[in-house]
Amino acid sequence: MGHKIANLLIACITLWAICVVAAYLLGVTVSFPLDQIEHDEISYHRLCALRLAIFGTFAFYGLMHLLKGSKHLYPIHFLKTFLFSLSIFGFLVGLRYHTDMVKNDDWYALGFWFLIATALHFLSLPRFRRYFRKKN
Repeated sequence: MGHKIANLLIACITLWAICVVAAYLLGVTVSFPLDQIEHDEISYHRLCALRLAIFGTFAFYGLMHLLKGSKHLYPIHFLKTFLFSLSIFGFLVGLRYHTDMVKNDDWYALGFWFLIATALHFLSLPRFRRYFRKKN
């Protein structure tokens, strides 16, 4: 049952990501969840949260490499690490720009990504990793 939930979560996130990329290539900028916005209207606090999440994810994997060396990681590990970074840095940026966050309901989006990252974390524990392997 856990692998079906994990695969459903990943499928939904993947479909959403594909839609956002395709929409941008067609000249439409889409924000979470599926709100259309003008190209110049992306909130500064959202851009900061994304930037810090990318750098935070890079820093995490850089530190892990320096401390533990290189080892094989599952793609789901990268996904959950990025979503945790987005949630944490989004929260920290939100503390600074809280009036903009309340106006745009961005706190709900952060909570959503945190819940997805938490679910992926528990579903990718060693006892569940066999769910993410190909079935013969």
